Amino acid sequence: MQQPRAQPHSPSNNASTDDAETTGSRVSLWPSNSSIALLLRGQAFRDRNAVSHAHHESRRGTRPPHSGSCEAHTTQRQLSQGQSLVHNVIRPLEERGNRVDLFVTETSGSCALVPQLLRVFGTHRIVASDTASVVRSQFQSIRRCVDQFKAHRVGTEAYALVLITRHDLSWRRAITRTAADPAKFNFLSRCEVKAVDDCVNDAFVSLPGRGDFFGTLDSVIGSAHCFNPNASSQQPDSTGHFCGNYLRQTHGRECIAFLTDWRPMRRVTDPGNPVANL
Repeated sequence: MQQPRAQPHSPSNNASTDDAETTGSRVSLWPSNSSIALLLRGQAFRDRNAVSHAHHESRRGTRPPHSGSCEAHTTQRQLSQGQSLVHNVIRPLEERGNRVDLFVTETSGSCALVPQLLRVFGTHRIVASDTASVVRSQFQSIRRCVDQFKAHRVGTEAYALVLITRHDLSWRRAITRTAADPAKFNFLSRCEVKAVDDCVNDAFVSLPGRGDFFGTLDSVIGSAHCFNPNASSQQPDSTGHFCGNYLRQTHGRECIAFLTDWRPMRRVTDPGNPVANL
């Protein structure tokens, strides 16, 4: 697939512009009295400095690529991030009469800290979990997460909505009061201002569970510019930043929305996102 040409967009890095007038009116757009799947991916209890060093060392073959996760000194922060997910994502959806099923992958490899996090999520919500796998790339992480969900006997069509997010997000706003359009693919935000406008922050994505939305996402993972398994960890193509280009080819230019119109200035980890921070 070829990437379509980027289209101009007026960036905003001011949280106060984040549709204070419109987010309240969007609550009714979210499913009610339905089933929603929440997929959690990646490594938990991460020390960002250690992770950065580990990526450098793993390329030299001197340190395993999962080093920097399952760090005991990050426990309180990780549990707080888990609590923010419950408070701002799970409960607002449950308050609309939905059942939220969790499909949890944690890919540090049998991290002894993970049971604490599962209790924060609420074990009664967890339909499936894999906390023993070790992965070496973002492609393997998202693929393990998606494949676990696909293996569930109920199937993707049983869910009105599918959410995919990472363990290391700190949620600041109820998802039902964001700028999202649940009838579309929704990413956390656009990338930093200096990036092309088609670049998306893939730390979160939601999509309708019914129809061919999930099948499209599943089919493009591993493409040249969407979690490319052959790209190095330092290349943008190893991430999901350009997955949106493929989604638009199938579902049209207007198929993508964002939880916020806020845009980071330097990198996607910049603080200030009014919905959720990495």
